[in-house]
Amino acid sequence: MFENEIEKIIFSVEKKSFSGKQHISFCDIKALNIPDCIKNYFHYELENKYNKEITHFERESKFKYSIPKVKQLQKETKSILFLNYSFQKNEFLEIFEDGLNLMINFLVRPQWTLENFIFGNSDSIPLTTVLQKFDIFSHYSYYKNILSKIFEKQTQNFISKENFKFFISKIDEEYFKQKFAKEIFQHIKPIFEILNFETNLNTVPNKALTIFFSEKQINSVVKILNDKIENENKLNLSEDELLEILNYVETTEGCFVSQIVSESFEEQKEEIFETRNEFKIDEEILNSSTTESEIEALLKKPVNEELNFDKMQLDIPIYEVPQEEIKENLSVRDIRFFIGEKLRRKFIRKIFRKNENDYETSIDSLNQCQSWSEAKNNVMTILNNYGIDPYNSHIANVFVATIKSRFAE
Repeated sequence: MFENEIEKIIFSVEKKSFSGKQHISFCDIKALNIPDCIKNYFHYELENKYNKEITHFERESKFKYSIPKVKQLQKETKSILFLNYSFQKNEFLEIFEDGLNLMINFLVRPQWTLENFIFGNSDSIPLTTVLQKFDIFSHYSYYKNILSKIFEKQTQNFISKENFKFFISKIDEEYFKQKFAKEIFQHIKPIFEILNFETNLNTVPNKALTIFFSEKQINSVVKILNDKIENENKLNLSEDELLEILNYVETTEGCFVSQIVSESFEEQKEEIFETRNEFKIDEEILNSSTTESEIEALLKKPVNEELNFDKMQLDIPIYEVPQEEIKENLSVRDIRFFIGEKLRRKFIRKIFRKNENDYETSIDSLNQCQSWSEAKNNVMTILNNYGIDPYNSHIANVFVATIKSRFAE
């Protein structure tokens, strides 16, 4: 969806950052005029590189690196190493593109992005890991603020992916229920900022806003946005046009969460609590106003529950094949249908180490699988063979989600 915008941004940043140079330090990256969320992503990549290297080194060493003074010195040294780390041009551009894609996905549909980025292929993960992975995102801080206070009161150390997905959705519903038009507009402004920081434009694709409000289940706004696409061929909206729509909905309906959503939640809630009662929701909070301190009381009393991996609902990224098109073509056996040309090149480069033959052979092998359960094992073998961490790699998450789409029911 944002291919043109992303290409323009990358071209502009490359031109400004590498004038006659072939490398750039992290210290210089921090000084660049790029969004802070992208700088955070570079720091995240450095953390991964450093942790893998130091973990391997300490494992092989006979010295005691666990001594507190050594740990403190390592922390100070790490900061210096990070600032002086030099990214080659191609490495910088790949990380920049990955970070830009991740952050745009997060800003447009945060629930889906958080679910896949934080959990990857895991059924459940430690609560501390959930909060740590939030650190990469500089926007929508209310998610972490609320969850961190909730987690403090839990005796259970893990949360399942399915429950995380449900409660993030519920937090959004409660958070937006009492918001005014201007507050929601301010919430969305980062989407305009990241897509236009290298241009003089002040518009974003209408479809992006539709996806944002659809995920929040604010159906009144979604309907107007769809009407503008279908009846007015309005493919892009400015900030003023969006604010006008939000003010109209506030004036006519007075609430940005439809009654249909609330009713569906009441039906869904009973089923969820009967079959998957990991955290119970305080009944007084469900119908109250929606400050962070109130929403933090959403979760109580944990119990163990394993999530069936095969029932996980994984989507593919918003810039690839539309979900409607996938559902119409589930009879297609070849997985290649679900992989756009740009994503194909990225898989070959980042997973298969630029070996196109290995990529084609692996896809042929996956095409022979009769179920996601069978394909899942093949996918994990492929990632392991190429040294890709399936739990801490964005491209691995995209690869798994794409293959999963082929076996959707």
